[in-house]
Amino acid sequence: MVPQDKPVKIKVGEEEFLVKRNLPGQRMGAKNWYLFLREFMEKELQCKFCIEQPCLAKGPQGVFMLHVDDILFCGNADWWKNVVVPEFQKRFTISWDELAGVGSSISFLKRRILKTEKGLALIPGTNAEKVIEAYESHFGRVRAQTVPCDQSMLAEDLTDELSDRDSFMFRSVVGVCLYLARDRPDLLFPVKELSGFMSRPTHGALQKLKKLIGYLKSTTDYCVVLEPPVPGQGKWRSAEKFWVLESFTDADWSSNQRHRRSTPQAAEYTWYAVHLHMVPPELRRLSL
Repeated sequence: MVPQDKPVKIKVGEEEFLVKRNLPGQRMGAKNWYLFLREFMEKELQCKFCIEQPCLAKGPQGVFMLHVDDILFCGNADWWKNVVVPEFQKRFTISWDELAGVGSSISFLKRRILKTEKGLALIPGTNAEKVIEAYESHFGRVRAQTVPCDQSMLAEDLTDELSDRDSFMFRSVVGVCLYLARDRPDLLFPVKELSGFMSRPTHGALQKLKKLIGYLKSTTDYCVVLEPPVPGQGKWRSAEKFWVLESFTDADWSSNQRHRRSTPQAAEYTWYAVHLHMVPPELRRLSL
């Protein structure tokens, strides 16, 4: 799709070719594709791109989030169907799906967005069952737990290192947990602490991981649900008519006995409440 900055001459066998378009895997291919798509959206859809977050764009009647050739749109349904889709079809071969009524869903960046009666459920792309299976296939079965960790997570670890084979599996399971924790705020703290043992996994760290896997076993169906905001209301009421911005965090002061640095005990949660007309409920995903 994207023209080369300068035509590239290559030789395959005895034949010479002039490459006029970017090839998959080419060093500047991703950048040139973004600039090509951005120019198209600015010209044909009158979009304005965010300076701080170049993957975000605002159109006359909606906003876009870009990830290579996948686009998430939130905005006016008529503008999407009558303007956005036809303009894209003139230049690209596309497919798209829509978040419609309750029970419908779309996928974006391996995360499934499901519409429920309460709001939007963000279902993690990483399967918790696969994490549990990976751990138990090597280290054995674990019992279900009610919490992901306890105070021992902050205690100094003087236990011996794991064997090379066990260390490899420890790193593999914690590595997958890092992906899962992006969509599970309740896992952020223990996963952050366990990732500190990646270079030298210990028997103590393995016990902490075992407790986390046990917690996953009893919470495999957990996900974040975004409820429609109520103007002027959040966890606490505000005199402001439309906007409420609240942030909650639980941080201590040097209680970690291993490194004595201040560390968050739980994930930071931020709630936004805005006027309902400013957050259109329609979500659409476009693949080019």
